[in-house]
Amino acid sequence: MELIVIHKSRNSTAGNGNNLLRLAVSSEFIAPVLFDGLSRSLYWGRNNGSAVLAVPEGWGVEHCATSQKVIPYRENVPICDVLRKTRRNLWFVVSNGRFATRINGELLDKVLAGIQADVVVVNVDPELLAFREKVLTTSQSRLVGFRRFYNDLAQPSPIPDDWPHQLFIKADILSKFLVDDALPLAFSEFINNCSSNSLKVRSLNIGGTILDLDTEAGLLGFLATRLNSSAQNHHSMNNKSRGQILNKDSVKISDTARLFGKVLFGQNVSVGPNVIIVGPAIIGNDVKIAQGAVIRTSIIGTGISVPRNQVIQNSVFVNG
Repeated sequence: MELIVIHKSRNSTAGNGNNLLRLAVSSEFIAPVLFDGLSRSLYWGRNNGSAVLAVPEGWGVEHCATSQKVIPYRENVPICDVLRKTRRNLWFVVSNGRFATRINGELLDKVLAGIQADVVVVNVDPELLAFREKVLTTSQSRLVGFRRFYNDLAQPSPIPDDWPHQLFIKADILSKFLVDDALPLAFSEFINNCSSNSLKVRSLNIGGTILDLDTEAGLLGFLATRLNSSAQNHHSMNNKSRGQILNKDSVKISDTARLFGKVLFGQNVSVGPNVIIVGPAIIGNDVKIAQGAVIRTSIIGTGISVPRNQVIQNSVFVNG
């Protein structure tokens, strides 16, 4: 069983004050794409979309229509219902919902099968992917040598200070970590519980790809991938296929506007003359796009008015 937790506390190295992930989670038209993509991108879910998500209270997720089970939490993360669905002697997986990762499943299977531990902490490191070259130079920038991996690698690492990308816990000992049937909010408290219960914890880095969903580049890249991979609720059109747009009564598009690729529209959208929208793109509720504007691979948030002849590319435009 897999639990995806979107944590209240954010990594101190993020350096992003916009909190884009919270904006995405609270958006009724972005959240379903985000949640579905997270549940399908995680290793342990085997791409079946069956994961459970835990989201902080007050993030507005109750207004979003999504097929995934969502658990709101205030302090600690309640997991008693999730635990009952996990078979004994299998891994219970807690994934960090801020990051979308892609891992070599066969490699991770092999590592987990051979490791002697009650808890395995896993972080994804792109530098451990196959065919990545690592160059060694002197202080005078002279080449000493280089190293190339021909297979994805996994290697031991120090236990991190904050929640890792993925956490594997033996299901039959999970109750030892719970406080009032909930997972501790702080990772340090979780590690302290491991020590007090004399449990073996192993930490490793493994080759894979990673997107930080609390950054503009990461969120756009992830949503673009999801929009391109699924046609459900996406409106793809060009000059010859306007009939593919759903909710025609709430989306007004000028006859001279041109749209290409996958575009997801909210309600009450107005697209003016000679506008060009190149997907993948997401246009929120109550958006007005004036004449001649160009939007390419971007998210336009609720209530935004795009000025005449404005060019928006690879960006997230939201209020606040």
